[in-house]
Amino acid sequence: MSEGVDYHGSPRRGISKVCGRLNYMYSALLDHISCRAVSWDALTVVPRYKLRGIAQIDRNQIQSCSASSRTLEKPLKTLDDSLLNSVVNMATKQARAWTYTAGYDTLQQSTIHPPVANEIKGLGTTPHMLVKINACALNPVDVQVMNLPTWKLPGNNKPKTTVCDFSGTVITGGRSGFVQGEEVMGLTLKPMKDCAGALAEVTQFDLADLAVVKKPKEWSHEKAAAINLVWLTAKACIKQVEQWVEDTQSKRVAVLGGSSAVGIYTIMLAKRKGWKLVTTSSGKNKDFVTNDLKADAHVDYTSVPSTRNAIAEFKPDAVIDCVGGTECIGLPSSKRYVSIVGDKTGRLTMGGPYTYYNFLSYHAPLQWIRWFRGYMGLGESYDVIILEMNSQWLEEAKSTLTPDDIYIDSVFQFDEAKKAFERLNSGRVKGKVVVKISDTGLDVPAL
Repeated sequence: MSEGVDYHGSPRRGISKVCGRLNYMYSALLDHISCRAVSWDALTVVPRYKLRGIAQIDRNQIQSCSASSRTLEKPLKTLDDSLLNSVVNMATKQARAWTYTAGYDTLQQSTIHPPVANEIKGLGTTPHMLVKINACALNPVDVQVMNLPTWKLPGNNKPKTTVCDFSGTVITGGRSGFVQGEEVMGLTLKPMKDCAGALAEVTQFDLADLAVVKKPKEWSHEKAAAINLVWLTAKACIKQVEQWVEDTQSKRVAVLGGSSAVGIYTIMLAKRKGWKLVTTSSGKNKDFVTNDLKADAHVDYTSVPSTRNAIAEFKPDAVIDCVGGTECIGLPSSKRYVSIVGDKTGRLTMGGPYTYYNFLSYHAPLQWIRWFRGYMGLGESYDVIILEMNSQWLEEAKSTLTPDDIYIDSVFQFDEAKKAFERLNSGRVKGKVVVKISDTGLDVPAL
């Protein structure tokens, strides 16, 4: 029996734990929607000029700057002149970022002032990291968050940063234990919070929302940025079906969307466990999933009369859905069905656990009914995956994968971010879409 899960597939502490997790996520979403977690004074967006470099101001002016400097007066008096000058320069550094107000259509390149007050005040003791971003990777959830309808409500359409996956160089590590100059890779859950999006030259991360590890030297920043969210999601998928597969003699699993970014690593992890596996993709990706990823069987969903019947012939003990939809729910042989998306199939609307309480859609009550039936042992166990921000799992990725195991579909330059999103939204990617931001190390004063 796998850790944290009872025989019927709900968390070991039953309904109360699941509802608690959903309530936490709902509260976090409300934080995003109401913008309570965002300090808009610290995110100063100006017209698209190339305002790069370091602004020159004196130490008195810094005490009257934006919200990111209002708390500095007392701490600054304790610093010597050389360190103070470095702090002043860093605090006023401008950085380019892509921001949006209400929807993907509002995404534009802007200039921001990263809110570095906490780093300056604590000099390494705060729950934040300031990172120079070298590369970031795009995910469908980045677009889905931008398209939340609540951003259009009065007071909510303020500039927000975007993108979760990153690789970069530490400027200040706060309580993370990382030191200036170290190269790191990771994932943030709240890219819209306090200039925390990775599609920027400089980003401040809240450690409470972060999974981060040291980047392997042999990995490029592009490779490192590409692995974080998809690896953590794939690990969660395997964890959520492991008990049901391991309790059978056949040990068979179906992965829907095997050539998707999450599907790739789900197949890798399943094969490392010795499971037999069938996967779906278009015919053009058959060689990739069968030869490179070693799937035992393949279904071309574009050519078969019924994907459901084709998968049913394989008799999987569990189904992992990486694309969304309901076609393969309730197969006769399947004891467990997990989805990273939920019932919806559109790429631009929010998926995942959010679909449980999006009662504007008819999918929500159907998913709850399906989950409850499985919990009561009245049918196939069902759930939508909740991402685990597990840095230890990222460490495992470093020891498990080689650079050749990390699949990148395409790399775009920072100024080409819109083209990168267009590629992502095409639905034809094989691997990750990456935005390259910088090749260089730190160009800020040392603290």
